[in-house]
Amino acid sequence: MILAGPYLLHRAARAKRMAKKAERWPTVEGSIVSSEVIEFGPAPKSHSCRVTYEYDPGIGTITGDRVSFFDISTAEEANEFAARFTQGSTHPVYYHPSDPHRSVLVPGIYGKNETHGSAMAVILMLGGIAVLGGAVF
Repeated sequence: MILAGPYLLHRAARAKRMAKKAERWPTVEGSIVSSEVIEFGPAPKSHSCRVTYEYDPGIGTITGDRVSFFDISTAEEANEFAARFTQGSTHPVYYHPSDPHRSVLVPGIYGKNETHGSAMAVILMLGGIAVLGGAVF
């Protein structure tokens, strides 16, 4: 748990940086091919919204599937994204200027994502220290 904490902290910081950079990426209109809410993991279940979309940044049609740079974990949030990105609808697709195959539908930081990943990393590290401390004493 102690080692997982720094890894998750690094991942959360990287996601935040990429999410902020993506706000300045060029956009092109994309079409939603499919959208569904999926459940996974033990109870209580985690949720995600799996979206597939197509866009053409001038080099031919590309298929993307990244909704945001953050994991969607609540049923409410997954359902909101599924309702927003319905099959057949069109939305701006943000794509990386030097690698158009990297894209996202929702750039930036939203909701609890400002602190959620960092908080989970700190909780894991503290839990690991507590377990280690209990084993020592």
